[in-house]
Amino acid sequence: MPSCLLAWALVGLVFAATSNEHDKRTTRKESPVKMGAPAPGPQSQSSYIGRHPSCANEAQRCQRADPRNNFQVLLCLQRDASILSLECHKTLWEFKRNMTLDVRLDQTLQASCTQEIDSLCKGVPPGKGLLVGCLLDHKRDIANSRCHSIVLRMQTIVFSDYRFIRDFEKDCMDDIKRLKCQRIESVDANSMRKNPDVELKTQGATIACLEDRLKELSKQCRSRVLKKEEAAGDDVHLDVALFEACKEELQKFCADVASQPGKMYDCLYQHKFDRALTSECKHQIRRRQKLEAADYKVDYSFSKACQEDIKHHNCLKGTQDSTDFERTAKILICLDDAYNAKGAKISQDCMARGSEVKERLFGDFDLNENLVAACTDVVAKQCQDQFANGEEGAVIECLMDLRTETDDIDADDDAQNTGKVNKECAEELDKLVERVDPASDFHIDHALRSACLATITTKCNTRGEDDSKVFSCLMEQMDDDDLPKECRKHLFHLQYFISRNFKLDHALYKACRDDALQLCHSQFATNDGEEMQGAQLPPQMTLACLYRHEVNPGDSNAPKLSKECQGEVFRTLRERAVSVKLNPAVERACMEDLVRLCPDVIAENDADYEGVEFDCLQKNFDDLPDDDCKKQMSQWTQLEAQDATIDRSLMKLCKKAVRLYCKEFVGKAEGELMSCLKRHKNDEQVAPKCKKQLEEFQEVEEKDKSFDYKLKTICGVEGSRLCSKSRSRSDVLNCFASHMRDAQTRSTMSTACRDLLKIALLEMNENIKHDSEFYSACRNDAGQFCRGIEPGEGKIIECLRQKGTEGKLSQACMNLLEEKEEVQANDPEVDYSLQKMCRSAIATLCKKVKPTNLLRCLIENKASMDDTICQRLITEREIEAGENFRLDPHLRDACLKDMPKFCRDISSEGSKMIECLKEAYDTHKSLTPSCQKAIQLRERQAMDNPRVDAALYNACKDEPVLSDCSEGGMNGDFLSCLKTFVSEKKTLKKVKVIASAACMKELSRIMNEGVVDVHNDPLLFQQCAMDLHKFCRDLPFGSGKKMMCLLDVYSKGKLLPECAAELKSRVEMWDSAVELKGPQTLQDVIKTVAHSESRNSVVSFLMCVVVVLVVVGYFCGQKCRRRRKQRGKKQ
Repeated sequence: MPSCLLAWALVGLVFAATSNEHDKRTTRKESPVKMGAPAPGPQSQSSYIGRHPSCANEAQRCQRADPRNNFQVLLCLQRDASILSLECHKTLWEFKRNMTLDVRLDQTLQASCTQEIDSLCKGVPPGKGLLVGCLLDHKRDIANSRCHSIVLRMQTIVFSDYRFIRDFEKDCMDDIKRLKCQRIESVDANSMRKNPDVELKTQGATIACLEDRLKELSKQCRSRVLKKEEAAGDDVHLDVALFEACKEELQKFCADVASQPGKMYDCLYQHKFDRALTSECKHQIRRRQKLEAADYKVDYSFSKACQEDIKHHNCLKGTQDSTDFERTAKILICLDDAYNAKGAKISQDCMARGSEVKERLFGDFDLNENLVAACTDVVAKQCQDQFANGEEGAVIECLMDLRTETDDIDADDDAQNTGKVNKECAEELDKLVERVDPASDFHIDHALRSACLATITTKCNTRGEDDSKVFSCLMEQMDDDDLPKECRKHLFHLQYFISRNFKLDHALYKACRDDALQLCHSQFATNDGEEMQGAQLPPQMTLACLYRHEVNPGDSNAPKLSKECQGEVFRTLRERAVSVKLNPAVERACMEDLVRLCPDVIAENDADYEGVEFDCLQKNFDDLPDDDCKKQMSQWTQLEAQDATIDRSLMKLCKKAVRLYCKEFVGKAEGELMSCLKRHKNDEQVAPKCKKQLEEFQEVEEKDKSFDYKLKTICGVEGSRLCSKSRSRSDVLNCFASHMRDAQTRSTMSTACRDLLKIALLEMNENIKHDSEFYSACRNDAGQFCRGIEPGEGKIIECLRQKGTEGKLSQACMNLLEEKEEVQANDPEVDYSLQKMCRSAIATLCKKVKPTNLLRCLIENKASMDDTICQRLITEREIEAGENFRLDPHLRDACLKDMPKFCRDISSEGSKMIECLKEAYDTHKSLTPSCQKAIQLRERQAMDNPRVDAALYNACKDEPVLSDCSEGGMNGDFLSCLKTFVSEKKTLKKVKVIASAACMKELSRIMNEGVVDVHNDPLLFQQCAMDLHKFCRDLPFGSGKKMMCLLDVYSKGKLLPECAAELKSRVEMWDSAVELKGPQTLQDVIKTVAHSESRNSVVSFLMCVVVVLVVVGYFCGQKCRRRRKQRGKKQ
């Protein structure tokens, strides 16, 4: 057939195939072609391709194609070139070539695409086949449906041979020859007959060859190749090499995929790592995806979905360089920055397509040209197994694993990299993570998604509403025992990269971007790739700068972190607290110290990611040199005190305690969570491991006053004014405690600070190790006298107090112990043992009592308690107060005016002041009423237990009377026991009942104290309560008036029997006291003689003495009188 006839026929079929419905009733006058019919001219069977002699047999297989529609027949024959004979193949090639070069094709296009040609192809000369090529280059910009339809139909013809593509042969022939990508020019007849589609395949192979070596192409050829693939992005058939290589896969996996633009490509991409794919198909898919990475327009689905967003956010700026093979990645970064930093709206379709592109880039090492160039050697040496297996994301995951084991490439510019990844590879890997941003969507990281799917489904399912929160949720599960080990590993790897790029944590970046610029002068890049002016701090150090401003805000007028930023900073720290490697500032400063001090911990944490490295560095805080590491750990400990959730090991061990007692404080960076846990540390529901971990933190907290967040913030002003020189926490607390004794100084402190100090002092008194100075002074004493007692719950301190009353402690320890006892005596709320052991009694008996009167209330109600442990502790406190006047603030305050009056020269140390006041009371001196009551209370305490009376105990501790009556004294019957003891010894006629004169004196005093006030004798007061009310209620207590009243009524026989019996026993005891001690007054002498069995002899003897004295006096007087008379006579 003449070539001109074929050209006319094809022009006619184009018109027939693309006419609209309303054109069917009209005839174009300027065209010689009738719509829907072959071209005019001589009509023959050969006017139709299907009836041409060279293709007639092959056309019979295209039964679905209309034989009178040449275009349908052409598409059918071209779709399966294997059915074509050599003659038909050549006929079709000539047919298509003549058509593309025919001027009448341009006329047809000009008639249907007038506006598009004027706007998109202005200046393109007609008649050379260039116009169709221009329209194909801009087909996505064609809005006219008729024009678009013509162009779509023509692309199948044009793309069947690269020589039909506008300027392709001209721009790329030199590259084809240089790179040896030319097609097979001569094929023998036998080969052609056996495989008629070899010509078509070699055409696709030529283009694929060029695309495989895209970087080596000339600028004009590279541009032409990418333009061709942009146009082929909507139809897989147009990528001949891919289509031919993946025919079977398309049939197997994508037969049911809707014939929408780009869908076939998407289907193939989803199955790229399926083992059923042939290696050639995988290669061709990878080739096309590389092109998509180099030019986003090659990816039809992504470019169409994001076209408006890209234009709106000016994301093409800076990506026009044809030598840039990562344009798509830069556009992704631009869109992410617009969405995350600026809060711009990005269409959902664009977001979804962008995630798909990122998933491809992150799943296939080979798609990242720069990464491949930098890391090929590393992959060959370290990741050869992963590369050989070809699993999705395996090679990149291997590189990420190696990267986390590599020294930070930014540590020192001239430092030698000692890790397993070279600097160039590490940098490219960092860039890849930044571009694909896997934390924004967990689907992007195949390894992470596979390893963590169960946890995502059960605990982090956002139901597609915000996949960016999934990663953060997974990081919160790092201490969950149910989290798979592989999931932990992948989370750690990804967080490692995020921790080195401030912008990758979108929530943090959005909340803290302005703070980082203002406070840290952090370095961020704009969309244009230009760094902001004044940029100084690299992104990986930005977080450290922000939290440094949180723990060390400096001047009160200096700018602080915004509330929103503060919350995100602590959220980020919680997530990254699993390892120092996730905190570049700490890693850089402390890695050498970590290796030196904690070699075993490093290996342990690599497996568990529980933050044990931080714990180890904190335990060895004193061994850290005074350099950046110590500074970093100081800041870190302050942050943990402010928000305990940062301490991952603590949170894991104390999960139950947090749920039971402190859940309302979780997420509040105000120090409340740590305070709550410390408060409940010794509760039964708290696990031993949790308690131990809290103890360890408190030991660390003791090292520096700034480690107690609440103390630092609430009492900061008072601390600067009163205790600025104190370093450790206990030093500050002891300093505050000494100042709080002064009422004037105490009044200058805020109520919040005073309340906090009570809690802090209570915590300090719970464990000897929480007071460094006290622990240092008493460590040896505790080891000697309290061996086997575990620290905590106030046990060792209580043991030392008991040994202190026995005088067994070293002087240094005793001095500090007395200071501690005095603080607790002045404020029983800080007495840990008292608060713990008497919790029930305090709640029931002393609930409304002022805190300073708490111990006095417990003493007064001791007899009514059922809790023997609390009773015993109260007695111990009474004994301590009896030995040290300063430990009885009630007596001190009550007798404040009496001490200078009656005990001016007596020291307040020890029990001397108490003895002096008692003597003043016993001798009926005019004490103030308040002092009298306080002494009466102390006397009653002595009746319960003689140990409370220090003078008595010290004088009689070696006498049997004290040991025999002490147990009875616990029941308030010490006086009766003492009477029985004395009478028994007297009956047995022992030579000496009491060996010590001092003890005899004290016992006599005790037995006679009841005479002064009936209140001092608890049993007598109890038995005679009704009689006292009946006969003596108008008399005041003190000075023995009520006792004299009872004795008077007793002599008249009017007392109740039980009172009379008890009073009789007391009278007998008083008589025994006189016998023991001897008569002290004339009245005692008379009473002693009157009750003596030898009283008659004594009286006779005394009368004789009197007579002798009278006689001697008489004679002496007479003699003196005579002498006076004699002197008078002489004068």
